[in-house]
Amino acid sequence: MAKKFGKFLLFSAAAASAAAGAYYFMKKKNSSEEDSVDDFDDFDDFSEDLDDDTNEKTESADDRSYVNLGQAKDEIKEDVKKASETLTNTLSDIASETVEKTEELFNDEDSAKK
Repeated sequence: MAKKFGKFLLFSAAAASAAAGAYYFMKKKNSSEEDSVDDFDDFDDFSEDLDDDTNEKTESADDRSYVNLGQAKDEIKEDVKKASETLTNTLSDIASETVEKTEELFNDEDSAKK
């Protein structure tokens, strides 16, 4: 009995690690595609500042816009919640498939012993 439980535990751990690896691979693949597109947008042309002979500022303090960090935190929380729900659903599907296959395996072994 302990031998069967050990096999089940090993198979479950292997399936869970494979699912987690696939999830992180897909997540990394999607984020790298988005990052590569925006790489050239981050560079600033400082030569424009040198061409201006006057030392006047082009923007006043009233013209600046600020980002509310509270909204960014809420968006991150929502993204984390969606990702955790997706991972939970995926892992529960894999676990149920693993249980079904393990039960079939044990039933086949029990019928072969009789």
